[in-house]
Amino acid sequence: MNIKDFFSRKKEQFNDEEFIDQLETHRRNKRIRYILIALIILVVVISNFIYQKTRVYKTVKEVSSVEIQNGFGSKYTGYGDMLVKYSEDGVSYLNRKQAIWNQAFEMKSPIVDTCGDYVVVAEQGGTEIYLFDDKGLVNKTESNFPIVKIEVAKQGVVAMILEDAHTNYIDLIDKEGKQLVTSKTDLASNGYPLDFSISEDGTKLAVSYLYASGGVMQSKVLFYNFSDVGQNEVDRMVGGFNQYSSTIVPTVEFLNNDVCACIGDNIITIYSIKQKPSIEFEAEITDEIEKVCYSSSYIGLVLKNTDNQHKEKNRVVVYNTRGKEVMSEYIDDLYDEVKIVENCIFTYNKNDFRIITFSGQEKLKHSFNEDVVDIVPISLRTYYVVTNEKVKCVKLK
Repeated sequence: MNIKDFFSRKKEQFNDEEFIDQLETHRRNKRIRYILIALIILVVVISNFIYQKTRVYKTVKEVSSVEIQNGFGSKYTGYGDMLVKYSEDGVSYLNRKQAIWNQAFEMKSPIVDTCGDYVVVAEQGGTEIYLFDDKGLVNKTESNFPIVKIEVAKQGVVAMILEDAHTNYIDLIDKEGKQLVTSKTDLASNGYPLDFSISEDGTKLAVSYLYASGGVMQSKVLFYNFSDVGQNEVDRMVGGFNQYSSTIVPTVEFLNNDVCACIGDNIITIYSIKQKPSIEFEAEITDEIEKVCYSSSYIGLVLKNTDNQHKEKNRVVVYNTRGKEVMSEYIDDLYDEVKIVENCIFTYNKNDFRIITFSGQEKLKHSFNEDVVDIVPISLRTYYVVTNEKVKCVKLK
């Protein structure tokens, strides 16, 4: 190797090493930039979370409204992010600007339930059943006996308790009105059904029965499964619980597809029902239960105050679906209605409403200059405010 070749190879080696160093520096700087960008995004997300969690609203802003006819005596319920209005004369589906469809009927005591895309309307003590979706009437049918209670699942399956002179029936029909299940309940054996609830997918049913034992009125809760899980069980009953020997259970509610809450006079039970039911949580309630509210994630109890240190106040206790207590606060000015919206308690009456977080922070206290018939929450920031003449969509500011 001559001297020229030697120095040429050294130069190439030097250039290769310099290039590698530059490449490593570039890669290191790129990693640092990515890390900085990720940290900035994380800080923004955390800051926004803290801001939204601690944010206090000052007022409400009307974003749209629709005039309503025959509003006196009407009731309302949320349907997706829209609204269903119903009365003795009929039912309407409203968006933020107009009525999408109307259905006239005559019912002395209409009862309404919504789930997913479906709305069911029936007359309590009557036999007429109307099933709707967002386009209008899907099916009209009649039950064989007077209706005590009715619910709908997300695929249009309708469950109902029917009442005869000495017998009750639990019937399930599909959205075409075809009978899927009928279960006869003898009052002398099972007792009288106080309340029931069907799961979102229409496969599970929980029923609270009132019966007499030793001259004492008490409750039991039975669970039915209409999927393959219950096909080999008698009457598809997959579990029964009669620990309510000294209480009556008037409230049964599926919070989501696999969790059911039962509220007695002095007890709360949360059941897990992925296939067959088991008790997830149970607690005795020593104070009188005045109101019950729930969402898909929480169940809340408004308890009558017996603490002399907190006069003129009520205690609100909220549990998650596992029974963990996420709120226990004394609240004054509780108003007439109580609902759970996301991780807040929402209370209102005909002139005022208030939003309180589970930690007890007041996010909003607002008064209206007109009488309010109902307020239906759509999200934490969006509500339908109903008067006898108008439905207003408002947002918190």
